[in-house]
Amino acid sequence: MIFESLPTTPRSEELVDKAFSRASRTGRAKSGREAQEAMLRTAANILADNLENVVTAWPDFGDSDETILLPRDEREDLVDPFYYELADAILKEESETFGDEGGVDALRMSLSELSWASKRIRELRSEYQSKMRKTDADTARKHRKQAFARMADILDEIEDDLLRVGAARDALRDLPDVRPD
Repeated sequence: MIFESLPTTPRSEELVDKAFSRASRTGRAKSGREAQEAMLRTAANILADNLENVVTAWPDFGDSDETILLPRDEREDLVDPFYYELADAILKEESETFGDEGGVDALRMSLSELSWASKRIRELRSEYQSKMRKTDADTARKHRKQAFARMADILDEIEDDLLRVGAARDALRDLPDVRPD
């Protein structure tokens, strides 16, 4: 079934711990400004890549009305309308935890937020790397700490979205394989 291979969605705390501990190990191998740049690059890459991997692991839900209008060869990557409606019903039932209507639309919004966070972290990496190139080691360290704080803040902001995606994965992964053809 299309949902059974979805990987476990990491929590924001797990991602921050993983990224910053790996960055710390990377920094030990170098010194000065170069170490700070390597730490920033490592942490940002880990966070952005993990978030993007969560998003790309999900199939494309499209829109059930739009899906029917597409030619068959363009529907290959889209979730079948039957599964779209089934997933929507299951996710609406599960949405009481989040205090909203839920459904596939809420899941798509959460996946969109994760994609935004990934892009924003990459932008922060570029912004702070250019700041670090022009400074000494102490100032580079301050810039790196500031970048880490901003990245952690982004992950705090999307914590509910990560939880929603994880709950959706848990709710949908055991769906049976039904061939509506």
